[in-house]
Amino acid sequence: MAIEGRPGFSRRSGFVLAVLALGATGLRFGVSLLVVLALALGLLLAFAFLLTRLLLRNVSCGRRVYHGAFEQEEIDVKLLLRNHGRLPIYLPVVCDVFAPDQFAHRRVLLPSRAAGRNQHFVHYTGHCFRRRGVYKLGPMKVELSDPLGLFTAVREFDVPMDFLVYPRTAPIRPLALAGRRPIFTSGHDTVASPGLGDLYMGTREFRQGDEIRRIHWNASARWGRLIVKEFEKDVTQEVTIFLDLDQRNARGIGQRSTIEIAIRVAASLAMTAVRAHAHVQLAGLGSRYHYVPLGTGEAHLIRLLDQMVPIRQDGETHFGDFLHFARDLVRPGSTVCLLFSTTDLALDKYAAVFDHLRSRAPRVLAFVLDDRSFVQWRERISDDQVSRFDPERARALLESQGFEVQVLSAEEDLDEQLLLREERERR
Repeated sequence: MAIEGRPGFSRRSGFVLAVLALGATGLRFGVSLLVVLALALGLLLAFAFLLTRLLLRNVSCGRRVYHGAFEQEEIDVKLLLRNHGRLPIYLPVVCDVFAPDQFAHRRVLLPSRAAGRNQHFVHYTGHCFRRRGVYKLGPMKVELSDPLGLFTAVREFDVPMDFLVYPRTAPIRPLALAGRRPIFTSGHDTVASPGLGDLYMGTREFRQGDEIRRIHWNASARWGRLIVKEFEKDVTQEVTIFLDLDQRNARGIGQRSTIEIAIRVAASLAMTAVRAHAHVQLAGLGSRYHYVPLGTGEAHLIRLLDQMVPIRQDGETHFGDFLHFARDLVRPGSTVCLLFSTTDLALDKYAAVFDHLRSRAPRVLAFVLDDRSFVQWRERISDDQVSRFDPERARALLESQGFEVQVLSAEEDLDEQLLLREERERR
């Protein structure tokens, strides 16, 4: 706790000069009334000083804020000031540090008088100006003054808090998700798939392996050949997002870097899929293994976003080798999102993975970042290597595997690139 004199310095200086002048005059001319008046003013100064320190001992503060927000989002921060003593406090100011903002320091003035044995709330708006990451909030300070404003006391409180800035999501095209397994709960969107279930789909001719009990005898007699009933089974939608975190593919600076664009795409895909009631999982291999298992709902979306915040492109494993390692995460008939950080796709590195994906018949969405669009790319790549990074070559390779491909450029607006073509034209 410290006593600062700047706000009331001139007023306090006037009191001190008045005390000295009255005391000196009274002693010089023997006027006891002036001496008494000087002592009274001196006692008043001492009382104001001690009162400020006493009041500050009975003060504490805190902060109430959600633990994360998206880039460029404004968030309401609620500050709490508690006065544990019986006496009111005057001219309280609560100071906080909101690190994600460009101007981190906040000074918020409370009502001029805060009653004792009570708590008081005040708000300020924080802007998440800085990019994705983990930031520290605090420390907090409380400044208060005596009723005359002569002294200002400051007390610092260590109220640490980790605040997460999530990647800003983009409006992404609707995903026609594939499904995988039977479910028996409500609240999930389903995709029609032939199998054992309760919903009648229609009839078809008998095939070897069909159960006898499924034969539609009336239709068989009418058509003169065996006809079976076909039912619809309910399936959940599963989405697996794979991130390329190989540091050899890192390009660009800041928001226009491969990792930031890839994370934004991954967050947009996760949000779109979760809000379509799909089960989503995320995997990537950097300096450590990043994995979020299958889940659904808003709580799972927050978990995905929390895990995306600390991800860095610092791995040493080729993306093809990682996909081969994590291939069993892909369930038959599910949806797979592959986020390639480079257009340099060597078929020998991906051949085994592509064969495995075809055997599981998923719907594969491939997003490829165009190396040529990133700052300083040509300074690190020789001219004879440029042909390896042709985006059309990468597109043709992936489309030949039956993937849906979208090449993303760092020079164009990501929101516009992820929208449907029809929506862009309509805008």
